[in-house]
Amino acid sequence: MKTTLKKVLMYYDSILTDNDIVFYIGKNIYNEASSNKLVGRYYVDNESIDYFSIVLGLAMTTTKRVIIIFEDSYLLRYFNTLLQAGVSKLTNLFFVVLITNKYVHSIKQSTIFSFLKSSKGVLFEAGFLIHTYTKFFNNKSSLKQLKDTYNRIKGPAIGIIYIENNKLSKISNDHEFKFDEFIKFIRTDNEIINKINTDVVLVLKGEK
Repeated sequence: MKTTLKKVLMYYDSILTDNDIVFYIGKNIYNEASSNKLVGRYYVDNESIDYFSIVLGLAMTTTKRVIIIFEDSYLLRYFNTLLQAGVSKLTNLFFVVLITNKYVHSIKQSTIFSFLKSSKGVLFEAGFLIHTYTKFFNNKSSLKQLKDTYNRIKGPAIGIIYIENNKLSKISNDHEFKFDEFIKFIRTDNEIINKINTDVVLVLKGEK
């Protein structure tokens, strides 16, 4: 069974909980994301903002699991911030990189991720726990093992999933990222209220 982007996103969302704060980043992921309308899910097609710094700030203000899902092209773009997250020692911070080996452009071009001699080694040395999750998406029964693993491990951690078929289906998605809605969530959450950094809100609104 092929590990397609659509299947990975659908299955992965099923192992998470309403208590998790999850960011789905990138145009391809936005188009393919699960249609489940769960609390604390944010779908973003704009890759021009460094959301690694945003989830890093969020993880500092809550005990909830903060998870960000993105492609390898996004990782390469904001690699420096990712390394900062690695040395943060935040046990509730989790990154999931989907290796498609493609940049998200009108002209598809291969990324350099697969050509790096020791990409996992660099991330490990930065302080991340590294897991490869691809095998868990062979069938639905394997997901229970992944869920059990996810409930045990501590961050900062990176899960790597290799996408075998990067053909994208044309799916309409009504999960438009609404800044006002996200800011309202921050202000009404008992753990985050009065603790979230004002700069994070300004970045989300594009005012800084």
